[in-house]
Amino acid sequence: MDQKVQNKLSEIDKGASQMQRDIERDYVRKYQKKAYLCGANCCDNTSASAEEVQRCIETCQRPLAEMQNNVKQELERFQNRIQRCMMACQDVAQDQVSALGETAAKEKFESCLYKCAEEHLKLLPGIKKRLIDVLPK
Repeated sequence: MDQKVQNKLSEIDKGASQMQRDIERDYVRKYQKKAYLCGANCCDNTSASAEEVQRCIETCQRPLAEMQNNVKQELERFQNRIQRCMMACQDVAQDQVSALGETAAKEKFESCLYKCAEEHLKLLPGIKKRLIDVLPK
């Protein structure tokens, strides 16, 4: 694969990883702390049964789990979009091998991959904003 394409794909990987780290550091950790403190408070209730304490802890953990699930789903959707775009590039290149020849079809494929990567890299700020917007306030 062309170095230019590899570099652009690497940019996406780095950008998505950085976005995930930023969200974890700036948002998720606060909710983790809140959930753990809430759970610890559940354990302080000496008049509650073991089942009540467990339900209380689960209730404390629910917002955190939902937030982590939202982040995971959004990143999976992003990854699926990139994969679909790349697969479409591959289909187009395969369809054109006989008409263009292998070398030209490969160049077309790499050009298409580069465009996919470029387009998806531009989506990361919007994805980050969307994730932040759905976080519990």
